Amino acid sequence: DEAFTRRLQFLVDFPFPEYEDRLKIWNKLFAPEIPRSDDIDFEYLAEKFRMAGGNIRNVIVAAAYVAASENTSVHMRHMLHGVRRELDKMGRLVNEADLVYPAEAD
Repeated sequence: DEAFTRRLQFLVDFPFPEYEDRLKIWNKLFAPEIPRSDDIDFEYLAEKFRMAGGNIRNVIVAAAYVAASENTSVHMRHMLHGVRRELDKMGRLVNEADLVYPAEAD
């Protein structure tokens, strides 16, 4: 609201992360302590899904919980499950083709 904004001394505009930034965020936020499979493709995730850092963090947390409930390491399918969940929460349409990782499409 305008009255609220007028009372602020500083407004900081954070640009939305582009591919290179998202790739760094994916790699940085996926803690090394989390057991992960070799099939996780951060390049694919960064390219296909335009998300901010907080959303990426939510995807990783959701994937880790699902993998832990299955008593397994985090796989790409867990990451895509987390992506679907996060996109739903954001109210964004989900392109089903993007949620089928090319290596799994065979």
